Amino acid sequence: MPSASRRPTRYTGRMTSPSIDSHLTGYSSPVAPGITAAFGACCAMLATAYVLHFPGLSLPGGVVGLAMLAAAAVALVTLLGPSGRASVVKAGLLAGALLGLVSLVAMGAYFAELSQKDELPALGQLIAMCSGWITFTSLFGLVAGLVSRRTASDAPRAASDWLPRMGGIALVATLMVLAAGGVVTAAEAGMAVPDWPGTFGANMFLYPLSKMTGGVYFEHAHRLLGAFTGLSTIAFLLLAVLYGRTRLLKVLSVVAFVHVSLQGYAGGMRVEADSQVLAMLHGISAIVFFAFLAVLTLMSTRSWSEAPKAKASVGLAIGALVVLFIQIVFGAVARHFPDSLHGVMTHAGFSLVAAGVITAAGAKSSRHENPLLARLGKSCVHTVGLQMLLGVAALGVFFMTRSAETPPAYDLAVTTTHQVIGALLFSLTALLAVWSVRLSRA
Repeated sequence: MPSASRRPTRYTGRMTSPSIDSHLTGYSSPVAPGITAAFGACCAMLATAYVLHFPGLSLPGGVVGLAMLAAAAVALVTLLGPSGRASVVKAGLLAGALLGLVSLVAMGAYFAELSQKDELPALGQLIAMCSGWITFTSLFGLVAGLVSRRTASDAPRAASDWLPRMGGIALVATLMVLAAGGVVTAAEAGMAVPDWPGTFGANMFLYPLSKMTGGVYFEHAHRLLGAFTGLSTIAFLLLAVLYGRTRLLKVLSVVAFVHVSLQGYAGGMRVEADSQVLAMLHGISAIVFFAFLAVLTLMSTRSWSEAPKAKASVGLAIGALVVLFIQIVFGAVARHFPDSLHGVMTHAGFSLVAAGVITAAGAKSSRHENPLLARLGKSCVHTVGLQMLLGVAALGVFFMTRSAETPPAYDLAVTTTHQVIGALLFSLTALLAVWSVRLSRA
Protein backbone atom coordinates (compact mmCIF):
# COMPACT_ATOMS: atom_id res chain seq x y z
CA MET A 1 0.00 0.00 0.00
CA PRO A 2 1.24 3.53 -0.62
CA SER A 3 2.34 5.45 2.41
CA ALA A 4 0.36 8.43 3.71
CA SER A 5 3.03 10.80 2.43
CA ARG A 6 2.35 9.56 -1.12
CA ARG A 7 -1.33 10.46 -1.11
CA PRO A 8 -2.26 13.21 -3.60
CA THR A 9 -3.05 16.57 -2.07
CA ARG A 10 -5.40 19.24 -3.32
CA TYR A 11 -3.63 22.14 -5.01
CA THR A 12 -4.25 25.28 -3.01
CA GLY A 13 -2.71 27.81 -5.37
CA ARG A 14 0.25 28.55 -3.10
CA MET A 15 3.69 28.23 -4.63
CA THR A 16 6.22 28.99 -1.92
CA SER A 17 9.81 27.97 -1.47
CA PRO A 18 11.10 26.94 1.97
CA SER A 19 14.38 28.69 1.23
CA ILE A 20 12.49 31.91 0.62
CA ASP A 21 9.73 31.84 3.21
CA SER A 22 11.49 30.20 6.12
CA HIS A 23 11.63 32.16 9.37
CA LEU A 24 13.80 29.60 11.13
CA THR A 25 17.24 30.88 10.19
CA GLY A 26 16.69 34.51 11.17
CA TYR A 27 18.09 35.58 7.79
CA SER A 28 16.40 36.51 4.54
CA SER A 29 17.70 37.82 1.24
CA PRO A 30 18.14 41.62 1.19
CA VAL A 31 16.75 41.79 -2.37
CA ALA A 32 13.03 42.11 -1.56
CA PRO A 33 13.37 44.60 1.34
CA GLY A 34 16.07 46.54 -0.53
CA ILE A 35 13.94 47.03 -3.65
CA THR A 36 10.83 47.85 -1.64
CA ALA A 37 12.61 50.37 0.59
CA ALA A 38 14.29 52.04 -2.40
CA PHE A 39 11.01 52.64 -4.23
CA GLY A 40 9.27 53.72 -1.03
CA ALA A 41 11.98 56.30 -0.34
CA CYS A 42 11.97 57.52 -3.93
CA CYS A 43 8.18 57.83 -3.83
CA ALA A 44 8.46 59.98 -0.69
CA MET A 45 11.14 62.14 -2.32
CA LEU A 46 9.13 62.71 -5.51
CA ALA A 47 5.94 63.55 -3.60
CA THR A 48 7.84 66.09 -1.50
CA ALA A 49 9.52 67.60 -4.55
CA TYR A 50 6.26 67.83 -6.50
CA VAL A 51 4.47 69.71 -3.73
CA LEU A 52 7.34 72.03 -2.77
CA HIS A 53 8.14 72.94 -6.40
CA PHE A 54 4.50 73.69 -7.18
CA PRO A 55 4.03 77.00 -9.04
CA GLY A 56 3.33 79.77 -6.54
CA LEU A 57 5.71 78.40 -3.92
CA SER A 58 9.15 80.02 -3.86
CA LEU A 59 11.07 77.90 -1.38
CA PRO A 60 14.89 77.92 -1.58
CA GLY A 61 16.44 74.93 -3.30
CA GLY A 62 18.32 73.96 -0.16
CA VAL A 63 15.11 73.74 1.85
CA VAL A 64 13.48 71.56 -0.80
CA GLY A 65 16.54 69.30 -0.94
CA LEU A 66 16.66 68.83 2.83
CA ALA A 67 12.93 68.08 2.90
CA MET A 68 13.39 65.44 0.18
CA LEU A 69 16.25 63.77 2.08
CA ALA A 70 14.27 63.84 5.31
CA ALA A 71 11.31 62.16 3.59
CA ALA A 72 13.62 59.53 2.10
CA ALA A 73 15.27 58.87 5.47
CA VAL A 74 11.94 58.32 7.23
CA ALA A 75 10.78 55.98 4.46
CA LEU A 76 14.01 53.95 4.48
CA VAL A 77 14.13 53.46 8.25
CA THR A 78 10.43 52.59 8.37
CA LEU A 79 10.54 50.09 5.52
CA LEU A 80 13.87 48.43 6.34
CA GLY A 81 12.98 47.46 9.92
CA PRO A 82 11.05 44.24 9.14
CA SER A 83 13.89 42.88 6.95
CA GLY A 84 15.57 41.27 9.98
CA ARG A 85 18.67 42.15 11.95
CA ALA A 86 20.94 39.80 10.00
CA SER A 87 20.29 41.36 6.58
CA VAL A 88 19.04 44.88 7.27
CA VAL A 89 22.42 46.57 6.64
CA LYS A 90 22.85 44.86 3.27
CA ALA A 91 19.25 45.71 2.42
CA GLY A 92 19.92 49.35 3.33
CA LEU A 93 22.99 49.51 1.10
CA LEU A 94 21.05 47.99 -1.82
CA ALA A 95 18.12 50.33 -1.17
CA GLY A 96 20.39 53.38 -1.15
CA ALA A 97 22.11 52.47 -4.42
CA LEU A 98 18.80 51.72 -6.12
CA LEU A 99 17.29 54.91 -4.70
CA GLY A 100 20.04 56.96 -6.32
CA LEU A 101 19.49 55.26 -9.67
CA VAL A 102 15.69 55.44 -9.73
CA SER A 103 15.53 59.02 -8.41
CA LEU A 104 17.43 60.19 -11.49
CA VAL A 105 14.04 60.42 -13.21
CA ALA A 106 13.75 63.72 -11.34
CA MET A 107 17.29 64.52 -10.17
CA GLY A 108 18.61 64.26 -13.72
CA ALA A 109 17.03 67.61 -14.55
CA TYR A 110 18.81 69.27 -11.62
CA PHE A 111 22.18 67.76 -12.52
CA ALA A 112 21.75 68.62 -16.20
CA GLU A 113 21.19 72.26 -15.31
CA LEU A 114 24.27 72.35 -13.07
CA SER A 115 26.46 70.72 -15.72
CA GLN A 116 25.58 73.46 -18.21
CA LYS A 117 26.93 76.15 -15.86
CA ASP A 118 30.41 74.68 -15.62
CA GLU A 119 33.35 74.99 -17.99
CA LEU A 120 33.87 71.20 -18.08
CA PRO A 121 32.15 69.20 -20.84
CA ALA A 122 28.46 68.86 -20.04
CA LEU A 123 28.29 65.07 -20.59
CA GLY A 124 31.32 64.30 -18.44
CA GLN A 125 30.10 66.61 -15.71
CA LEU A 126 26.66 65.05 -15.82
CA ILE A 127 28.04 61.51 -15.51
CA ALA A 128 30.25 62.58 -12.59
CA MET A 129 27.30 64.19 -10.79
CA CYS A 130 25.04 61.18 -11.29
CA SER A 131 27.78 58.82 -10.09
CA GLY A 132 28.40 61.00 -7.05
CA TRP A 133 24.68 61.07 -6.29
CA ILE A 134 24.41 57.27 -6.41
CA THR A 135 27.46 56.96 -4.15
CA PHE A 136 25.91 59.42 -1.69
CA THR A 137 22.55 57.62 -1.61
CA SER A 138 24.32 54.28 -1.17
CA LEU A 139 25.99 55.60 1.98
CA PHE A 140 22.68 57.19 2.95
CA GLY A 141 21.00 53.79 2.69
CA LEU A 142 23.83 52.14 4.61
CA VAL A 143 23.35 54.56 7.51
CA ALA A 144 19.57 53.96 7.39
CA GLY A 145 20.24 50.21 7.59
CA LEU A 146 22.50 50.68 10.60
CA VAL A 147 19.84 52.79 12.32
CA SER A 148 17.14 50.23 11.50
CA ARG A 149 19.28 47.42 12.89
CA ARG A 150 18.76 48.74 16.40
CA THR A 151 15.05 47.97 16.27
CA ALA A 152 15.02 45.17 13.67
CA SER A 153 13.54 41.81 14.63
CA ASP A 154 15.55 38.59 14.77
CA ALA A 155 12.77 36.92 12.76
CA PRO A 156 12.63 38.64 9.36
CA ARG A 157 9.58 38.82 7.15
CA ALA A 158 9.35 36.21 4.42
CA ALA A 159 10.37 37.47 0.99
CA SER A 160 6.84 36.90 -0.33
CA ASP A 161 5.47 39.20 2.40
CA TRP A 162 7.35 42.14 0.86
CA LEU A 163 5.29 41.92 -2.32
CA PRO A 164 2.15 43.56 -0.80
CA ARG A 165 4.35 46.39 0.48
CA MET A 166 5.81 46.93 -2.98
CA GLY A 167 2.28 46.86 -4.35
CA GLY A 168 1.24 49.53 -1.87
CA ILE A 169 4.15 51.74 -2.94
CA ALA A 170 3.25 51.27 -6.61
CA LEU A 171 -0.33 52.23 -5.71
CA VAL A 172 0.84 55.46 -4.08
CA ALA A 173 2.97 56.22 -7.14
CA THR A 174 -0.05 55.64 -9.41
CA LEU A 175 -2.21 57.85 -7.22
CA MET A 176 0.40 60.61 -7.53
CA VAL A 177 0.20 60.31 -11.33
CA LEU A 178 -3.60 60.44 -11.21
CA ALA A 179 -3.46 63.60 -9.10
CA ALA A 180 -0.85 65.20 -11.37
CA GLY A 181 -2.90 64.25 -14.41
CA GLY A 182 -5.97 65.80 -12.82
CA VAL A 183 -4.02 69.02 -12.31
CA VAL A 184 -2.99 68.97 -15.98
CA THR A 185 -6.61 68.58 -17.08
CA ALA A 186 -7.98 71.18 -14.67
CA ALA A 187 -5.29 73.71 -15.65
CA GLU A 188 -5.82 72.93 -19.36
CA ALA A 189 -2.09 72.26 -19.66
CA GLY A 190 -2.29 69.05 -21.69
CA MET A 191 -0.40 70.60 -24.61
CA ALA A 192 1.94 72.83 -22.59
CA VAL A 193 4.74 70.53 -23.79
CA PRO A 194 3.92 69.98 -27.48
CA ASP A 195 6.37 67.13 -28.25
CA TRP A 196 6.96 63.58 -27.06
CA PRO A 197 8.97 61.66 -25.89
CA GLY A 198 11.27 64.67 -25.64
CA THR A 199 10.50 67.97 -23.96
CA PHE A 200 10.97 70.94 -26.31
CA GLY A 201 13.54 68.84 -28.16
CA ALA A 202 15.51 67.94 -25.00
CA ASN A 203 15.74 64.57 -23.29
CA MET A 204 12.70 64.26 -21.04
CA PHE A 205 14.82 63.43 -17.97
CA LEU A 206 17.35 66.20 -18.60
CA TYR A 207 15.05 69.16 -19.21
CA PRO A 208 16.35 72.05 -17.01
CA LEU A 209 14.51 72.49 -13.74
CA SER A 210 14.40 76.30 -14.03
CA LYS A 211 12.29 76.05 -17.19
CA MET A 212 9.58 73.96 -15.54
CA THR A 213 7.12 76.74 -14.74
CA GLY A 214 3.35 77.08 -14.99
CA GLY A 215 1.66 74.66 -17.36
CA VAL A 216 5.02 73.25 -18.44
CA TYR A 217 5.66 72.17 -14.85
CA PHE A 218 2.23 70.53 -14.59
CA GLU A 219 2.64 68.53 -17.79
CA HIS A 220 6.34 67.69 -17.45
CA ALA A 221 6.05 66.63 -13.80
CA HIS A 222 3.16 64.38 -14.82
CA ARG A 223 5.44 62.69 -17.33
CA LEU A 224 8.23 62.17 -14.80
CA LEU A 225 5.83 60.73 -12.24
CA GLY A 226 4.44 58.47 -14.94
CA ALA A 227 7.95 57.16 -15.62
CA PHE A 228 8.38 56.42 -11.91
CA THR A 229 5.05 54.58 -11.87
CA GLY A 230 6.27 52.44 -14.74
CA LEU A 231 9.47 51.61 -12.86
CA SER A 232 7.45 50.79 -9.73
CA THR A 233 5.32 48.39 -11.76
CA ILE A 234 8.48 46.72 -13.07
CA ALA A 235 9.72 46.33 -9.48
CA PHE A 236 6.40 44.75 -8.49
CA LEU A 237 6.63 42.41 -11.49
CA LEU A 238 10.18 41.41 -10.53
CA LEU A 239 9.21 40.57 -6.95
CA ALA A 240 6.08 38.76 -8.15
CA VAL A 241 8.12 36.57 -10.49
CA LEU A 242 10.69 35.83 -7.78
CA TYR A 243 8.46 35.47 -4.74
CA GLY A 244 4.79 35.42 -5.86
CA ARG A 245 2.74 32.66 -4.23
CA THR A 246 0.65 31.73 -7.29
CA ARG A 247 1.16 31.38 -11.01
CA LEU A 248 -1.92 33.54 -11.64
CA LEU A 249 -0.36 36.45 -9.75
CA LYS A 250 2.78 36.22 -11.86
CA VAL A 251 0.81 36.21 -15.11
CA LEU A 252 -1.36 39.14 -14.05
CA SER A 253 1.74 41.08 -13.01
CA VAL A 254 2.99 40.76 -16.59
CA VAL A 255 -0.40 42.06 -17.75
CA ALA A 256 0.00 45.04 -15.41
CA PHE A 257 3.41 45.80 -16.93
CA VAL A 258 1.95 45.66 -20.44
CA HIS A 259 -0.91 47.90 -19.33
CA VAL A 260 1.33 50.58 -17.84
CA SER A 261 3.57 50.47 -20.91
CA LEU A 262 0.61 51.01 -23.23
CA GLN A 263 -0.63 53.73 -20.89
CA GLY A 264 2.62 55.64 -21.31
CA TYR A 265 2.52 55.19 -25.07
CA ALA A 266 -1.10 56.38 -25.19
CA GLY A 267 -0.11 59.50 -23.28
CA GLY A 268 2.52 60.22 -25.90
CA MET A 269 0.08 59.64 -28.75
CA ARG A 270 -2.36 62.02 -27.08
CA VAL A 271 0.30 64.74 -27.38
CA GLU A 272 1.32 63.81 -30.90
CA ALA A 273 -2.30 63.87 -32.13
CA ASP A 274 -3.43 66.72 -29.83
CA SER A 275 -6.59 64.69 -29.24
CA GLN A 276 -9.04 65.23 -26.40
CA VAL A 277 -10.59 61.84 -27.11
CA LEU A 278 -7.23 60.14 -26.50
CA ALA A 279 -6.78 62.27 -23.39
CA MET A 280 -10.15 61.04 -22.10
CA LEU A 281 -9.32 57.38 -22.81
CA HIS A 282 -5.89 57.90 -21.23
CA GLY A 283 -7.55 59.12 -18.03
CA ILE A 284 -10.06 56.25 -17.90
CA SER A 285 -7.30 53.69 -18.46
CA ALA A 286 -5.26 55.19 -15.61
CA ILE A 287 -8.12 54.69 -13.14
CA VAL A 288 -8.63 51.11 -14.34
CA PHE A 289 -4.92 50.42 -13.93
CA PHE A 290 -5.01 51.81 -10.38
CA ALA A 291 -7.84 49.43 -9.46
CA PHE A 292 -6.12 46.51 -11.21
CA LEU A 293 -2.93 47.16 -9.24
CA ALA A 294 -4.94 47.27 -6.01
CA VAL A 295 -6.39 43.85 -6.83
CA LEU A 296 -2.92 42.44 -7.54
CA THR A 297 -1.70 43.80 -4.20
CA LEU A 298 -4.56 42.02 -2.45
CA MET A 299 -3.78 38.80 -4.34
CA SER A 300 -0.17 38.94 -3.15
CA THR A 301 -1.13 38.78 0.55
CA ARG A 302 -1.35 35.78 2.84
CA SER A 303 -5.01 36.64 3.42
CA TRP A 304 -5.72 35.86 -0.23
CA SER A 305 -3.91 32.51 -0.12
CA GLU A 306 -5.59 31.49 3.13
CA ALA A 307 -9.07 32.90 2.42
CA PRO A 308 -11.88 30.91 4.08
CA LYS A 309 -14.96 29.92 2.13
CA ALA A 310 -17.96 32.10 2.90
CA LYS A 311 -21.12 33.38 1.25
CA ALA A 312 -20.90 36.89 -0.18
CA SER A 313 -23.06 39.18 -2.29
CA VAL A 314 -21.05 38.65 -5.46
CA GLY A 315 -23.68 39.87 -7.91
CA LEU A 316 -24.35 43.10 -6.04
CA ALA A 317 -20.64 43.87 -5.68
CA ILE A 318 -19.93 43.24 -9.36
CA GLY A 319 -22.97 45.31 -10.29
CA ALA A 320 -21.64 48.19 -8.21
CA LEU A 321 -18.30 47.96 -10.03
CA VAL A 322 -19.95 48.02 -13.47
CA VAL A 323 -22.20 50.96 -12.57
CA LEU A 324 -19.25 52.91 -11.16
CA PHE A 325 -17.21 52.29 -14.32
CA ILE A 326 -20.04 53.79 -16.39
CA GLN A 327 -20.05 56.78 -14.05
CA ILE A 328 -16.29 57.18 -14.49
CA VAL A 329 -16.74 57.26 -18.27
CA PHE A 330 -19.40 59.96 -17.88
CA GLY A 331 -17.04 61.86 -15.59
CA ALA A 332 -14.20 61.65 -18.11
CA VAL A 333 -16.47 63.08 -20.80
CA ALA A 334 -17.47 65.93 -18.48
CA ARG A 335 -13.82 66.63 -17.56
CA HIS A 336 -12.39 66.64 -21.05
CA PHE A 337 -15.34 68.25 -22.82
CA PRO A 338 -16.48 70.86 -20.26
CA ASP A 339 -18.30 72.89 -22.92
CA SER A 340 -20.83 70.08 -23.20
CA LEU A 341 -23.45 70.86 -20.56
CA HIS A 342 -25.19 67.61 -21.46
CA GLY A 343 -22.10 65.60 -20.47
CA VAL A 344 -21.76 67.39 -17.14
CA MET A 345 -25.43 66.96 -16.22
CA THR A 346 -25.43 63.29 -17.29
CA HIS A 347 -22.48 62.67 -15.00
CA ALA A 348 -24.22 64.50 -12.16
CA GLY A 349 -27.53 62.71 -12.65
CA PHE A 350 -26.12 59.21 -12.98
CA SER A 351 -24.10 59.73 -9.80
CA LEU A 352 -27.29 59.17 -7.83
CA VAL A 353 -27.66 55.72 -9.38
CA ALA A 354 -24.00 54.85 -8.81
CA ALA A 355 -24.08 56.09 -5.21
CA GLY A 356 -27.21 54.08 -4.47
CA VAL A 357 -25.85 50.80 -5.82
CA ILE A 358 -22.43 51.21 -4.17
CA THR A 359 -24.01 52.12 -0.85
CA ALA A 360 -26.25 49.05 -1.01
CA ALA A 361 -23.32 46.75 -1.83
CA GLY A 362 -21.10 48.33 0.80
CA ALA A 363 -23.75 48.31 3.52
CA LYS A 364 -24.56 44.65 2.96
CA SER A 365 -20.88 43.65 3.01
CA SER A 366 -20.19 45.77 6.09
CA ARG A 367 -22.24 43.33 8.18
CA HIS A 368 -20.34 40.28 6.93
CA GLU A 369 -18.50 38.01 9.36
CA ASN A 370 -15.29 38.24 7.32
CA PRO A 371 -13.33 41.21 8.76
CA LEU A 372 -11.72 42.31 5.49
CA LEU A 373 -14.98 42.21 3.55
CA ALA A 374 -16.67 44.18 6.32
CA ARG A 375 -13.92 46.83 6.25
CA LEU A 376 -14.13 47.11 2.46
CA GLY A 377 -17.89 47.54 2.67
CA LYS A 378 -17.65 50.30 5.25
CA SER A 379 -14.89 52.01 3.26
CA CYS A 380 -17.07 52.02 0.14
CA VAL A 381 -19.98 53.56 2.02
CA HIS A 382 -17.87 56.29 3.61
CA THR A 383 -15.94 57.06 0.43
CA VAL A 384 -19.04 57.32 -1.75
CA GLY A 385 -20.51 59.80 0.75
CA LEU A 386 -17.37 61.94 0.57
CA GLN A 387 -17.37 61.68 -3.22
CA MET A 388 -20.97 62.91 -3.44
CA LEU A 389 -20.10 65.97 -1.34
CA LEU A 390 -17.11 66.68 -3.59
CA GLY A 391 -19.33 66.19 -6.63
CA VAL A 392 -21.72 68.86 -5.40
CA ALA A 393 -18.77 71.19 -4.81
CA ALA A 394 -17.32 70.41 -8.26
CA LEU A 395 -20.67 71.10 -9.92
CA GLY A 396 -20.94 74.44 -8.14
CA VAL A 397 -17.38 75.36 -9.16
CA PHE A 398 -18.18 74.39 -12.76
CA PHE A 399 -21.03 76.87 -13.02
CA MET A 400 -19.07 79.57 -11.16
CA THR A 401 -16.00 79.36 -13.41
CA ARG A 402 -17.56 78.25 -16.68
CA SER A 403 -16.87 81.55 -18.44
CA ALA A 404 -13.43 82.17 -16.88
CA GLU A 405 -10.49 82.19 -19.30
CA THR A 406 -8.04 80.85 -16.70
CA PRO A 407 -9.29 78.28 -14.16
CA PRO A 408 -8.83 79.62 -10.59
CA ALA A 409 -6.83 77.71 -8.01
CA TYR A 410 -9.89 76.48 -6.11
CA ASP A 411 -11.29 74.99 -9.33
CA LEU A 412 -8.10 73.02 -9.78
CA ALA A 413 -8.15 71.83 -6.15
CA VAL A 414 -11.82 70.75 -6.04
CA THR A 415 -12.00 69.00 -9.41
CA THR A 416 -8.69 67.20 -8.98
CA THR A 417 -9.64 65.98 -5.49
CA HIS A 418 -12.97 64.78 -6.87
CA GLN A 419 -11.14 62.79 -9.55
CA VAL A 420 -8.63 61.25 -7.11
CA ILE A 421 -11.37 60.19 -4.66
CA GLY A 422 -13.25 58.73 -7.60
CA ALA A 423 -10.23 56.59 -8.44
CA LEU A 424 -9.98 55.47 -4.81
CA LEU A 425 -13.67 54.58 -4.76
CA PHE A 426 -13.32 52.57 -7.96
CA SER A 427 -10.38 50.61 -6.52
CA LEU A 428 -12.27 49.94 -3.27
CA THR A 429 -15.28 48.72 -5.22
CA ALA A 430 -13.03 46.49 -7.33
CA LEU A 431 -11.50 45.04 -4.17
CA LEU A 432 -14.99 44.49 -2.73
CA ALA A 433 -16.07 42.60 -5.86
CA VAL A 434 -12.89 40.52 -6.19
CA TRP A 435 -12.75 39.63 -2.49
CA SER A 436 -16.42 38.61 -2.58
CA VAL A 437 -15.67 36.28 -5.48
CA ARG A 438 -12.61 34.91 -3.68
CA LEU A 439 -14.57 34.11 -0.54
CA SER A 440 -17.39 32.44 -2.44
CA ARG A 441 -14.96 30.23 -4.41
CA ALA A 442 -12.20 29.64 -1.85
